[in-house]
Amino acid sequence: MTKLARCLMLLVGFTLLAGCVSPVSVESSRSAHFAGLNDFAWLKPGKTPLKNPIVDSGIVAHRIKQAVIEALRNRGFSYRKHRSQAQFLVTDHLISHREMVTNPPFFYGYGFYGAPFFPYYDDDGFFGPGPFGFGSFGAYGSYGYGYSYQVAVLVIDIIDAKTHRLIWRGWISRQVRQSNFSPAAIYRAVNRILGHFPPR
Repeated sequence: MTKLARCLMLLVGFTLLAGCVSPVSVESSRSAHFAGLNDFAWLKPGKTPLKNPIVDSGIVAHRIKQAVIEALRNRGFSYRKHRSQAQFLVTDHLISHREMVTNPPFFYGYGFYGAPFFPYYDDDGFFGPGPFGFGSFGAYGSYGYGYSYQVAVLVIDIIDAKTHRLIWRGWISRQVRQSNFSPAAIYRAVNRILGHFPPR
């Protein structure tokens, strides 16, 4: 394959990547009762080892929190400042990793496994881990050319305020670039995730 053909295929790959819309993934507890949930409070997420200046940002963290509160209010839920007044707690996690695309395809990403991973914090310190986490999986190609790009996974967790158990999780992936983490882009992503809450 000529260099020109390779460059054209890479250009097409980047164009498709920029134009695609990532699907929303959700996981929920079968034993949880969602019908009686009305009031929510925000739970400060724990620190994750991020090193990307776009997503590892207090500005982005504030945008996500405001978007989540606004999206839930628009769906009929009431925001409470104190955890004691809430029936469920909401927090977020933002994880970044690198993905590669080659010919033949080579993907490296994140999936579910059962070990605790995400810590939660409140005003008094450590709150506790959630029962789910992300692990790595991949399908490897042994030859070909390719490119890599940085991906961020935005996770929103719903936690039972009484039992402190994770009862619902939704997440979506975004390529790491500033336009995908503007206030409007974050609000769209949050609304897409919370469009699946409560589960039907």
